[in-house]
Amino acid sequence: MHAIRIICLVALVRAAQRGELAAIRFNAIDKSICVYCLFSSVVFVVREGCSGEALVGEAGQVYNIFVSYFACRALIGNYEGFEEFLSKTAIFIVPVAICMSFEAVSGRSLFTGIGDEYRDGHYRCAGAFRSPITAGTFGATLMPLFVGLWFTQARRTAALVGICAATVIVVCGRSSGPLLSYGAGLLGLFCWRFRTHMKAIRRGFALTIIGLHLYMKAPVWFLMGRISDLIGGGGYHRAEIVDAAVKNFSAWWLVGTRQTSDWVGVELSFGGADLTNQFVVEGVKSGLAAMVLFIWIIVRCFRAVGLAVEKTAEEFPESARMFWALGAALLTSVVNFFSVSYFDQIHVVWWLLLAAIASVTAVAAQGFPVVLDAMPQIAEELQPVQCPSSGQDTR
Repeated sequence: MHAIRIICLVALVRAAQRGELAAIRFNAIDKSICVYCLFSSVVFVVREGCSGEALVGEAGQVYNIFVSYFACRALIGNYEGFEEFLSKTAIFIVPVAICMSFEAVSGRSLFTGIGDEYRDGHYRCAGAFRSPITAGTFGATLMPLFVGLWFTQARRTAALVGICAATVIVVCGRSSGPLLSYGAGLLGLFCWRFRTHMKAIRRGFALTIIGLHLYMKAPVWFLMGRISDLIGGGGYHRAEIVDAAVKNFSAWWLVGTRQTSDWVGVELSFGGADLTNQFVVEGVKSGLAAMVLFIWIIVRCFRAVGLAVEKTAEEFPESARMFWALGAALLTSVVNFFSVSYFDQIHVVWWLLLAAIASVTAVAAQGFPVVLDAMPQIAEELQPVQCPSSGQDTR
């Protein structure tokens, strides 16, 4: 029971006691996560022979997913609650940014008391995380959400503080993956003005990737290596992981595999290759079906965000901007999945993001009156008045 697991459990118990957990209405995202988690765990345990070690380890993973996700799902019950959560989070991450700034200047961590990793003339700071990569991931994921908060007008001070703190965290991490995902988040936010043409943009992007794959001498995923030549990082290692997964497809597609030590040159101390790709990790753990279910969760979330933007863009443009920011944050994580497989407490941020999408977009999906209920400041302006001609109450 790590500290983060205890915190999530306390949050879940608190939500249950206040009736917030029972108030959850299951939607497509919730069901997709449950199916993915149970299927992936069952396949993994069956493959490992139901040994005690496998059961305990996988029970911890199931615990991480369900407790983290449903605690956040219950605590972020509606749109207004999500805005309040972001405004407080913006303040809470300021100490993290300050500590990482101190590390970047002095090379000493206030959390571990030892020096940080030094690369290319800069310290790579981890802050309260186990790795600079997960620390940078933390900031990169939150940044688009704070930009969305900026457009709510009433919470602009908190939004500006959050944007600055998140950016400092990413810069101090000095990791190419989070920096790329940070840029992807900015690109996603910029695409707001092209929101009515996103279908054409997605198709054009897919055709471009296919065309590059046919034109290039090496497979298209080796573009990650080319990018690392420009910004640094282990891009070629990431490309080799995808290449090894494709070449060894027959070894893992059915129920996954534990034999990955000969895939790439970097091997972990406890055995197996250092698979810094979340999609590959899902397949290696429980097979192709588990990978597809994981991708399907992401598709469901993007679809929910798109429908929410479509329903609110005209009447509530500020809310639509926030929905769009959720999509940009999701894009940030998807891009980052190609450079890191989530570990330590960063998994809570991932399930928090999905829980926020499931909770907040449900308000728009249920129709216009529910949106009004989620925005008391607007609902109060639309009070019943008496119609002079009929004497009936109207709005």
